[in-house]
Amino acid sequence: MEKFRLSSSDPKHPARYRAKHAPRRNAGTKALRRCEMTDWKEQVRQREEQNAREERVRREAMEAPRLAREEAERERKRKKEEEKWGRKFYCRIPGCTTRSNGPRRVRTGDPFEEDKYKTINKPNMLEKCKKCGKWTCYEHLYQYICKACWG
Repeated sequence: MEKFRLSSSDPKHPARYRAKHAPRRNAGTKALRRCEMTDWKEQVRQREEQNAREERVRREAMEAPRLAREEAERERKRKKEEEKWGRKFYCRIPGCTTRSNGPRRVRTGDPFEEDKYKTINKPNMLEKCKKCGKWTCYEHLYQYICKACWG
């Protein structure tokens, strides 16, 4: 029996046959590529979210000192206003240390609505006497007449 030799150009040569009909080594590359593509898109989305988070944290870190300065400024103005009201408005009864801590605030609107207040240009915690017209605390006031005028 004579051995039959195939040339490499022959279509029945084992190398060509294997290359054409055998399962491919990278048979799952399309699925792999599709998966890689969605992974790539997911990675881009995640990177964008991470960048947005970092930007938000950076912006908050930059705004924190400004917000602290503004809050300190508001607190300083509020204390200054309280001192002004306290120097100007106080109880007329000798020995009483009651001083106004700011303007009077009156609640307005429906009680079921959000808290809304109206500032009235009168001192808080003090009321005027009907007889002498001086500011007196509620402790020394009875029927809008102060203790000094009453006695």
